[in-house]
Amino acid sequence: EDLRKVREKFDFNAVKLYQEYFYKESGEQRYLTFKQATDLLTRMDFKYYGDGRFPLSHYLREIIGNSPVVNFVNFVQAISMCVSRPIPLGYKEGFEEMDLDSNGKLDAKEVFNMMRQASDSCYSWADVEDFLAAVDVDQDGKMDYAEMLRAFHFTETSG
Repeated sequence: EDLRKVREKFDFNAVKLYQEYFYKESGEQRYLTFKQATDLLTRMDFKYYGDGRFPLSHYLREIIGNSPVVNFVNFVQAISMCVSRPIPLGYKEGFEEMDLDSNGKLDAKEVFNMMRQASDSCYSWADVEDFLAAVDVDQDGKMDYAEMLRAFHFTETSG
């Protein structure tokens, strides 16, 4: 029932719910095999994209390439193809590039590197702490992919 509600609007709350389903399925390893991911997408009723013409599993395979596993960033990228506003691939690629330890979250050092790469401005450690405090919705001291999408105004918080 929760999934039906969030399918209507691809927002921060929807992405966090998809994240919850993904991590419940993946457990501590934080990734799924391709088959596990496509099975979960099917159970969540995400099977096709492009007006129902293309199997979502084909797109997922395209974005993970030869990798035997699917992380949450790739999973939500695939889901976004089923909604009216797909996430630009640059968001996914940028997050994965910045997530140096591949744990699905950007810590302060990774955010600092991101801020330095994104601008010629000189950012201080206090700037990084302020930015993280502003975007860190779950207050774990890190920025996950859903929080990044919200921070960069791709998704908004539902009222």
